[in-house]
Amino acid sequence: MTPTPMPSSAPSLPACLLDRRILTLTPRLMVCDVAADRRDLRLVLPSGEVMTLDVPWPRLLLAAILPIAGEPELHVVALKRQGRVQLGTSIYHAPLMNIDREGKLLAQQSGLPRAINPRRVCDWEQPLLTFSFCRVGHEQTLRPTDMEARAQINSYHHGRCWREIARSNLSRFPGRSLVTRRQTLEQWLADLQARTLQ
Repeated sequence: MTPTPMPSSAPSLPACLLDRRILTLTPRLMVCDVAADRRDLRLVLPSGEVMTLDVPWPRLLLAAILPIAGEPELHVVALKRQGRVQLGTSIYHAPLMNIDREGKLLAQQSGLPRAINPRRVCDWEQPLLTFSFCRVGHEQTLRPTDMEARAQINSYHHGRCWREIARSNLSRFPGRSLVTRRQTLEQWLADLQARTLQ
């Protein structure tokens, strides 16, 4: 996959030296492609117990952001299709709890790295992939197949949807359960770049 250049500044490393998962790299922003795969998903139940499900995660794009002022941020969106990512590629809400409408992980940010290092992509992936999700960050995180398209989802529905995916033993995350952000990759990258200036 060829890294997608940002409209503003170019990466300081030649593209041939970057991890192939990196789509964009600036001193304050790194966007990485995380392949769809079966992974553990940890859900915190109302009792406080953590339930671990072996489920297929969709393909994700992670954005590591270092704002000029403030704490590091991790943003995440989902992709429906495999293959090369283009600037016109449609993006979807990440079907995960603790992610707000803008795609920001709503959690204690202190565990995030304080620097962007293209050789340490895993330092930004692990906080998300090992997170114990506990509450829905907005009402359109995902669409269970048995709910109306405009239905608002809560933490109960979200957990039920993931438990059904685990029970069904699906090999891939059901794309019909993703909710569009009505945004392209190019538009999302521009929004992320603006956040680095805050």
